[in-house]
Amino acid sequence: MAHLYRAQLTPSKLELVEAWAPSQPWFVGDADGTFEQLAAYRFDDPLGQVGLEVLFVRVGGGPTMQIALTYRDAAYEPAESWLIGTLMHSVLGKRWVYDATGDPAFVAALASAILTGGTQAELMAEGENGVQRREPTATVRGTGRTSGPDVAAEDIGVISTRETDDATIVTASDLRVVILRRPADTPNPAGEGESIGNGQELALRGTWTGQSGENTLAILS
Repeated sequence: MAHLYRAQLTPSKLELVEAWAPSQPWFVGDADGTFEQLAAYRFDDPLGQVGLEVLFVRVGGGPTMQIALTYRDAAYEPAESWLIGTLMHSVLGKRWVYDATGDPAFVAALASAILTGGTQAELMAEGENGVQRREPTATVRGTGRTSGPDVAAEDIGVISTRETDDATIVTASDLRVVILRRPADTPNPAGEGESIGNGQELALRGTWTGQSGENTLAILS
C-alpha cells in the first residue's frame, strides 16, 4: 500500500525528469518541449523505506515514455551513478531521486511482480476528508504464477544497465530485465522473455489512462 501525502514538491518530479530524460538514448521529442504526465503506478517497498514509482510521460504529441523513479531519504551510494537529483518534500523533507533501473529496491519489486503475478500498489491518499483510496491511473500485472517468496533487494547484488534507443537492459545477480521505455510503440524483442511453460513470456504488462489495450512494460529473462 502506498501512502500519498498532501505535499508540495520543490522542484516537482516532472521538473527533475524534464532536466534528465532528454539526455537518454531512448528519449523522443523536443528537449525544450513541455512534459506531460499521463499516468503513474507504484510498487510497495516491503521495508517501507523507498518510494517506488513509474511515470508515463510524453512531450507534445510524441510517444508515451515509461520512466521509473525511486525516492530515498538519504543518498544511496550503490545507486550513485543513477541519481537524477534531489527535491524538497514539504512533509518528508529532502528526498534523493534515482533512475530506478539502478536501484535494487525497484529491481527487486519489479522482478517479484513479474514472477508472482503481482500488481501495482494500492494508493491511499490524504485529502480534505482524511485518507481515502485513490483509483489508479495505470494498472499492471506480472504474467508469472510462482508461489515462492518475493525477490529481496539485498539479494539483487551489483546492478549494471545498458541503454538502447527503446529500452533499458538491467543485469543484476542472475536476473536480466528489459524495461521498454516506449511500451506502446515498441514490439516485444524476439526471444527476450523466458517462457513460463505455456508459450507466455515472463513479463510485466499494463495499461494506463488514454491507452487502449494492454502493453508489455518489462520482460524478465
